[in-house]
Amino acid sequence: MRPEGLYTALVTPFDGNGAIDTEALTRHVSQLGDKGVRGFFACGTTGDGAFLTSDEKERVFAAVLEEVPQDAEVVGAVIAPDTRSAVRDVHRLAEHGLAYVAVVSPYYGAVGEQELIDHYLSVADAATCPVLAYDIPGCTHNPLMDAVYDAVLKHPNIVGVKDSSGDFSAFSRRLLQESGTRTTSWIQGDDSLDASALLVGASGIVSGLSNILPEPFVEMLRAHRANDSHTMLAMQRVINTLHGIVRITGRATDAVRLALSLQGLGSRHGTSVHRGLGSEWDKPVSAAVTAATEQMHAFRTQ
Repeated sequence: MRPEGLYTALVTPFDGNGAIDTEALTRHVSQLGDKGVRGFFACGTTGDGAFLTSDEKERVFAAVLEEVPQDAEVVGAVIAPDTRSAVRDVHRLAEHGLAYVAVVSPYYGAVGEQELIDHYLSVADAATCPVLAYDIPGCTHNPLMDAVYDAVLKHPNIVGVKDSSGDFSAFSRRLLQESGTRTTSWIQGDDSLDASALLVGASGIVSGLSNILPEPFVEMLRAHRANDSHTMLAMQRVINTLHGIVRITGRATDAVRLALSLQGLGSRHGTSVHRGLGSEWDKPVSAAVTAATEQMHAFRTQ
């Protein structure tokens, strides 16, 4: 089993008191499922996974797994600063029946090449479900380089890479090196690169912006399966308009959460770290979402 297609990087909604709003979460998952989403990525960067307790993460996974369509896959992110904590979290998540776990590199302290290799091999040995290596150096400051990939992707339980580095040159080079002999699923995690990644052979995308407007992402994957590059690029233009909420605020997770709250789902508030955007951002965020929605409608009615 290999991951492919669209995975929405779920926002974890909170109420005004800082508690996880499970009612809003399950309603959100249900709505995404109704719009064609069949992949769900929980407790990742967009889901504030680095700031949730183990018990809170388990509540999120339980709520998501209870609500997803029967043919859906759920990926659980493991965001831990060291190998011991990552192995512990992987063991706890095994009880939930996740399709995959996506594991970041250790963070806070600098980690050497061999330590990164040992980290992933230890987690892969401990995991009872397939593992994705999750590269997000903007947060971990410990990027996964070629030598690390060469070593860890030989492990039979590491089946893919979720690349949120934003380095499309490295992503496409590594992906194309496997052309014709590929056993690894290369998953793009930057919404501004979705169409480009799929066109060079990526297996799928993990999208934070699809929380807000899943339609262009679902349509892009449909077009990809049909070898319809024209429609894929049209959907990327819609996504680029929606991406404006990230560019103007500089705070991706808070911008997605605000957009959802303006749609009536959850509050604008996040964790004690991500407190949310103020009301001065309501109009510009709403304007970008409206513009993307109108572009999507124009495409469908042309």
